[in-house]
Amino acid sequence: EIFQNPKMATDNKYDRQIRLWGSHGQKRLSTTSALLLNAGALGTESLKNLILPGIGSFHIADPVNISLRDCGNNFFVTQNDVGKPRAQVSTQLLSELNPDVKCSFSVRSVGDILKDEPFLQQFSLIIATDLTQEQMCDLGEICKKLDQILVIANCFGMVGYIRVYKPEHQIIESKPEGKELEDVRLNAPFKELIDFANSFDLQKLPDNLHCHVPYVVLL
Repeated sequence: EIFQNPKMATDNKYDRQIRLWGSHGQKRLSTTSALLLNAGALGTESLKNLILPGIGSFHIADPVNISLRDCGNNFFVTQNDVGKPRAQVSTQLLSELNPDVKCSFSVRSVGDILKDEPFLQQFSLIIATDLTQEQMCDLGEICKKLDQILVIANCFGMVGYIRVYKPEHQIIESKPEGKELEDVRLNAPFKELIDFANSFDLQKLPDNLHCHVPYVVLL
């Protein structure tokens, strides 16, 4: 289902952040389409931080109905919404943060979506929370195949983790200010470095040896 919002009247509401990452950065953000799998507290808060600066569109997929537990940690549900689809209520409240952002939702499970690659292919960013290890691995393989950015996150009280996957990402200093900068990127490594990296079988290394692998090999 799709929510339609009226356009914001203010044209320069993104002025401050454009000064930070430039017009090209804002354009990249405004053309991004994000998918959120599971609209728990962590997922909705993460999506909120993309909606406020003006992401292009987002879709929430979540099969769960709101419970009283959600009301204790999720700002985008209320006690009056208990029993309603969490995807629907979260989408409706998140859409109020920025009328420029297109939003939609579906009441679908992660397992169902993992079988639907054409659906996943329409998004440029996938944010997943509260996944099992098996689901994370399966989703990672799909994103690798489709060349998509994947962010996996979870939290347990005051402890949490985040995993980011992207096939390749290069950062170039665009304002060197007259300083001489050496090119230390590894997008074209020399033969000896390739041979050295290939000498490690990362899939078969036990944990006690894996932690001693030089970082340049992991890169």
